[in-house]
Parts: sequence; structure tokens; C-alpha cells
Amino acid sequence: MAVLVDVLVRALEQAGVASELAGHTTHAWNGGRAIRDWQRAGRPAHPGRLNEACHPVFKNADTPWRRARPAIAALLRADLFQACIDGEVVEWAAGRLQARSDERRRLMVVSDGSPMNSATNLANDAATSIIT
Repeated sequence: MAVLVDVLVRALEQAGVASELAGHTTHAWNGGRAIRDWQRAGRPAHPGRLNEACHPVFKNADTPWRRARPAIAALLRADLFQACIDGEVVEWAAGRLQARSDERRRLMVVSDGSPMNSATNLANDAATSIIT
């Protein structure tokens, strides 16, 4: 995935297209501190997301590919990725995109196709989808 993203970002830059590369993960597996706080509170019903979200920006839209390449290489680190909160990150990325003044803006999502947030799913009895 890291090589694909690196090539894609470089190709976009060569075509004169500003691009941002951002990721999404959580700080810990299985909910981490968020689920422990929920458990200490007596496990109230419908707790919502039980993970601490982490949205690393590997390359912002104003940074050239060559300068961002060391940060993009971080995508090779397996320990960086925990649970995925795909729908939430699409909303976050769309907000960042809307804040830009570029005339033409597009959001491209590259995913491993395996959104997983087991702590929240188990506590809420079902996964809810933001992307429709």
C-alpha cells in the first residue's frame, strides 16, 4: 500500500495536482483508554466510538512530494496502524478539503477494505455506517 500511495502522490504532483496524504488509525487496539473509561463508568448504553482517533498527515497539500517522502515512508511501519474508523475519517478529510481555496477539489479514499473497530462494535451491538 505504501508504494502505491507514494507513486500516486508523485504522479499527481507531476500532473500539477495538489494532494494531501492523510491516514487514520487509533492510538491502541481494542479501545485503549476510551474503553477503560467507559467500563469504569459502569458501561452506560450506547457509548458511541470507544477508541482514541489518530489522523496523521503524512503530506499536506502545500508540501512537495520530495520533501514529504520520508513521512510517506512511515506507511511501512506496521505498528503505526491499529483499528480503522473509515467513515469518521472521510468526514474529517472532507472538512480539511472544504477548508482549502483550490478551485477544483476531489477526495480519493484508498483503503485496505477492512474497517475494524471491534471495541465500539461490541459495545454498541452493531456497526453504523457513515459512508452510504
